[in-house]
Formats: sequence, C-alpha cells, structure tokens
Amino acid sequence: MLAETGFDLKAAEAETGLGNLVADSIRWYVDRVDSDPADPGSRVTLAVESGGVIRDEILRGSTGRVTVADLFRVLPLGVGLDGSMAYPLIGIYLTGAEIRKALEIVASVHPLKGSDYFLQVSGVRFIYNPRKVLFDRVSRVEIGSEEQGWTRLDTSRRNPALYRVVANYYNSAFLKLIGGFTFHILDIVPKDRQGAPIQDLADARVDADPSRPGIQELKEWVGLVQYVRSFPDADADGIPDIPARYAGVEGRIVRAPSLSPVALLAGASWVTWAVVGAVVLVLALLAGIALLIAWLIRRGVQRRLERVQRR
Repeated sequence: MLAETGFDLKAAEAETGLGNLVADSIRWYVDRVDSDPADPGSRVTLAVESGGVIRDEILRGSTGRVTVADLFRVLPLGVGLDGSMAYPLIGIYLTGAEIRKALEIVASVHPLKGSDYFLQVSGVRFIYNPRKVLFDRVSRVEIGSEEQGWTRLDTSRRNPALYRVVANYYNSAFLKLIGGFTFHILDIVPKDRQGAPIQDLADARVDADPSRPGIQELKEWVGLVQYVRSFPDADADGIPDIPARYAGVEGRIVRAPSLSPVALLAGASWVTWAVVGAVVLVLALLAGIALLIAWLIRRGVQRRLERVQRR
C-alpha cells in the first residue's frame, strides 16, 4: 500500500483529476531527477499524457487504499528502448508557437481522431474555441502552476525562446508525426536545448544516472508511484493521502465555444487569416459576378425598350 484516497479518480474525454495527477507526476519526476533549481531552463514547462495511454482508473473502493498494482494499471503500456517494460520519458525543447501547436491536438485533432488523442497536461493551461478554424482553435496559453501562478506564453513565431517539454516515448513520436496529418500546418520539430533538431528521439531519453554507461531510463509509471508516495499524510495515520485537488478539475483545459467575431479572431494565426482572406476573396468574386449579371440584365432590358420605342 502506497497511499489513501477519499474519492475516485476516473478517466474521461476531458480534463480529469486522474489526468492531472498523471501529468503532474511526469513533470515532478523529471524535475526531481534531471533538473537544476538554479537553472530555470532545465525545468519542465509542459508535461503531456494522452488519454489512450491512461488504461485504468483509481477507485476508492471500501478501504481507500492505493497499491502499487493500482498505479501500475494506470500506466502499464510500452517497452523501453533498453528492453525493459514500460515507456521511458523523453525530454525535448519546443518554441512557444510549437507548444500551441501541440495543444491543438486537443482542440482540433482529438475531435477528428477520437478520445485516445485527448491530452492531459501539467504546467500549462489554455483556452480553445471549437467554433474557430480547424488547427487554429487555441486562443490563449499560460504557463506555470496552480501553486506558483500563471504567465501568458508568447506563442507567436517572433518568440525564439525554447521550453522543456516531457512526454513518454510514444507520445513524443506522435508529436513528430502530427504535421503530416494536418497538411504540415501543425509541424513540430523536437529540439535539444541548443535548438538543434533531434533526429532520433532515443537520444532524448531522460537519463536517471548520467554517471553510469548508457541511459538509465525513467519509466513514467515509476514516476507516478514516486509522486504519490511523496504526498503528505493529511490525517496523521502514517499513510500519504492523495490531495483533494485531484478530486476535480483545475481549469487547465477550457473549452469556450463562441461564434462572436471577437472570439473567432482572438489569438488567430495565419491559418485563420488565410481562411478569412479566402472567404473575402470568394465573397468579392460572387459580388462581382452578381453585379455583372445585374448589369447584363439591365443592359438587355434597355435594348428591348429601345427596340420597342423604334417600332
């Protein structure tokens, strides 16, 4: 037994307490093992987990006790590149614009591909409008945490800063493929800290012990176990308690449908403006055709009148 819970943590095709717990554990685990508190650039800005990888729920049951088996069943998938079970964690760097593209997986790709593509996130909160143009629905992104506060992320292409993003190997590979699925609108290039493209994601595995030969993979399910074990003992019975914050959602993913012009254009990228330009061009063309038809009709009527008058 590792911990206790006074509530169920259930999976859903939306932000959930379970999803937040998993994503938080990934970010916490990598920061704990592979970051320098004196070097902000080494810390994780965003951790993601896809709904398809979360395979079970954590239910309170009759005792509220949470065991190793309970947590392993949440994240049991995958095989490491070292041949051992479970997905390893990958650390890459993305620009603010690419982070926004990654979040479009929730807003634009997930409705097309299904629940497995819904992402749970940690270190980020964002708003999207499902009524906006496809692949450009995320209107606002903030980075930070519920404890430390939030700062708006500059997601424009003018922002050259790189931010550390962590996911399991499977999800990291998918980030490289998302551009092809979206006609290269959502192209994402995983990079190292110096900004050089990463050709082989195996090289981006987080190393638990650089002093040893090879890469000592961090397994995401182990991170979940360690994170839950770190919780305080709220009721002084000698057993950590899963915090009440995970009983509900925290507004990390806000769906805000609206057809108002302001909402439709809020935070718009070139994708939306290209569509707006195309619509304006089509409307102008239709208006021109309508004017031409009207002129031809008037011209025809005038000629008929002239012929009648000559008779």
